Amino acid sequence: MTNKPTPFVAPLLEALDIAKYFSVVIGGDDVQNKKPHPDPLLLVASKLGIKPEQMLLVGDSRNDIQAAKAAGCPSVGLTYGYNYGESIALSQPDVIYDRINELLPALGLPHSENQESKND
Repeated sequence: MTNKPTPFVAPLLEALDIAKYFSVVIGGDDVQNKKPHPDPLLLVASKLGIKPEQMLLVGDSRNDIQAAKAAGCPSVGLTYGYNYGESIALSQPDVIYDRINELLPALGLPHSENQESKND
């Protein structure tokens, strides 16, 4: 789920070789109201056949966290990325991590040495 236009999303995921990990992709033009409105999250939940409170939004911006709160979805805030120059903590996500790889153990998943990123 991104506010970016939908036609740009699939090629980006393919270029990063991560498209196979996404069963639903929502772009900013797939909904009437973009984040921070809850519409994108509500659409994802609908497509997955689950309730928003059964999802976990992982985001790096105020808009991400505000959308999660508005949809009733728990959220993880990452301390890097695009956030208008302010700390993600000010948006009050449920949990804050400095690195995405900290999320796996928190979810009870093993950390893999192959899951390297520039933020590891």
